[in-house]
Amino acid sequence: MSSKMVRVSLISSMILGVLATSCDPSELSVHAGFSKGAAPSSTTSFSAPSGSAPSASPSEFDADVAPQEGKVLLREFSRAQVTQVKALEHRNQFELKEFKVSQDFKFKEWKSREQEARHRFFSEHLNGTERRVYIQSYVQRRDALLNDLSSEKSKKAQELDFKINELKDVQGKKLQEVKKLLEKGKRPDPSLWPESGR
Repeated sequence: MSSKMVRVSLISSMILGVLATSCDPSELSVHAGFSKGAAPSSTTSFSAPSGSAPSASPSEFDADVAPQEGKVLLREFSRAQVTQVKALEHRNQFELKEFKVSQDFKFKEWKSREQEARHRFFSEHLNGTERRVYIQSYVQRRDALLNDLSSEKSKKAQELDFKINELKDVQGKKLQEVKKLLEKGKRPDPSLWPESGR
């Protein structure tokens, strides 16, 4: 080993000796670029991203329906209500028609039974007076039945009309509630929307 290298080695040893006697051992690691029990420090800082959206005040999101959207929703809601009424009217017409068919069948059966009974009576009673009395009784029974059928049909029609009026009443209340919500910029609850097929 050359004399120059020996002198450098001796100087280094002297410096470390001085540091060892005047510094805390933990400070030696700091001079070497380390912290006690930790990985080497980095020159790059990893702070939290600063590009996230700022938190908005609650008032900014109180209105979840814009005015223009509110107009569209109200128009669609009104159309849905009209469609709902028309659907019920269509079902009522069909139900009333089926009811009339049932009544016609009932009257047809009644006439068939009466005809058989009249033939038996006429075959057993040849007297004209007796036959006239029977016919008068038949006419009374027929008129009574026709009146009953007419009353039943009227009652049925009234029940169906009541359903329409009841639906319109409910719709009117819901429409007012929807309007109030939209005026406040609130989205109406789905339960207020007319149910499909009902």
